[in-house]
Amino acid sequence: MLSRMFRANPSVAGRMLFPNERDVGRRTEAAIELGRMIARQHAKDAFDLMQRDGSVRPELVNLSAFLDEPDEDVRYRVEGLWPRDGRVLLAAQFKAGKTTLVGNLLRSLVDGDDFLGTFTVERADRVVLLDDELAPGMVRRWLRDQAIRKTDAIDLVSLRGSLSSFDILNPTIRSEWAERIGPADVLVLDCLRPALDALGLSEDKEAGRFLTALDELVREAGVSELLLVHHMGHSNERSRGDSRLLDWPDAIWKLVREDGDDSDVPLARFFSAVGRDVEQPEVRLAFDPDDRHLSINGPSRSRARAGDLEVAVRECVRQNPGCSQNAIEDKVEGKTNYVRQAVANLVRDGWIRIEKQGRTHHHYEVDGGAAAEFSENP
Repeated sequence: MLSRMFRANPSVAGRMLFPNERDVGRRTEAAIELGRMIARQHAKDAFDLMQRDGSVRPELVNLSAFLDEPDEDVRYRVEGLWPRDGRVLLAAQFKAGKTTLVGNLLRSLVDGDDFLGTFTVERADRVVLLDDELAPGMVRRWLRDQAIRKTDAIDLVSLRGSLSSFDILNPTIRSEWAERIGPADVLVLDCLRPALDALGLSEDKEAGRFLTALDELVREAGVSELLLVHHMGHSNERSRGDSRLLDWPDAIWKLVREDGDDSDVPLARFFSAVGRDVEQPEVRLAFDPDDRHLSINGPSRSRARAGDLEVAVRECVRQNPGCSQNAIEDKVEGKTNYVRQAVANLVRDGWIRIEKQGRTHHHYEVDGGAAAEFSENP
């Protein structure tokens, strides 16, 4: 009741605060300042109401009616990797080729080419790329190398040097960007960190605020799918920053690199994906420098290492027929568990047979023609 009275007549509050008649000046100043504060609060409430007027309020649905609705089959923008209406976070190691992967994705989305030469794509009529890292000239060269046929289906904005204009935390500015971007099938933002820096947001604690605003932008713009590119930390293979980055996407794509021991050995790239209705084990990617196309051409790092050990184990057994398990582990370089697994794989696949003499297991190589005979020999 008192608050209503003060709002209606701030001078009443001034008299209550300074009842002494000699405090007329202080009483007047208090009443004026209180009136200003009330006016500012009224203006803020009115502004907040204006912003909320355009927001979508979800409907309340009874569970019985909700469960009566038929389930839809899972649809993918990229088969097995990107569910329709889904959010994807591409987490890439430093210099692993994230921009090249994004270029390959854009080409597949609008031309309908299989992504990475393997995954079928539901072609998009319009894709928007927001790039805040590369200079426009570099983006132009790299996308030209992709030889995209349906270039009219892609619109792009180079935000480098003008990221402060992308303040999507501000509802008015967000609506302006939504009008410029949408409608579209796919939005790609490459990448997160510069956008956070421009808004003064902490990567460790405040990335979630940006993600919430990004979801609002996508909804308002009428965009079906969103891919957000982010850097991994230098010391591990997970996205840097706010844990919200792991909860937010429907799928997480990982792109990592592995350098050879020799400078002449080319860089190896590995891709994997996990998420809701997404499970793609790690695979090796081949890179064609002429057109910057990527394609799957090999197994994961762990499987590749196991393959190298299997070759070494076979050579050891070939040179030392009848050798024991301990002898193999002594002669073959590698972690003991990996060597043992390599031996087990070769026995399972019929390339090595075991003869037990007393308590010792003797290992012998089986040539290709006899491998099937021993393929189930324990």
